[in-house]
Amino acid sequence: MSMSIIKHVINVNNYVLVYIQVYFVLSGYDRKRECIVERPGPTVDHICGSECLDNHSVNLLSSLSTACMAPLIAFKVWTIFT
Repeated sequence: MSMSIIKHVINVNNYVLVYIQVYFVLSGYDRKRECIVERPGPTVDHICGSECLDNHSVNLLSSLSTACMAPLIAFKVWTIFT
């Protein structure tokens, strides 16, 4: 039962990470270099997101959300088995 709860925590964290990246991290296609970039420029076509956060900030927010959720879920699991 506890493994199932751990899988749900991981899934929730992944969903949070994906939504933050989609809405707050700029993704664009640079026609000159022919690659995906995080910065706007004259040769960059916008794909999605805005220029609010970078990937490091998204990783920090994801880690903080996991760190806040893990003790709450661990406490609930602990009370089930004791």
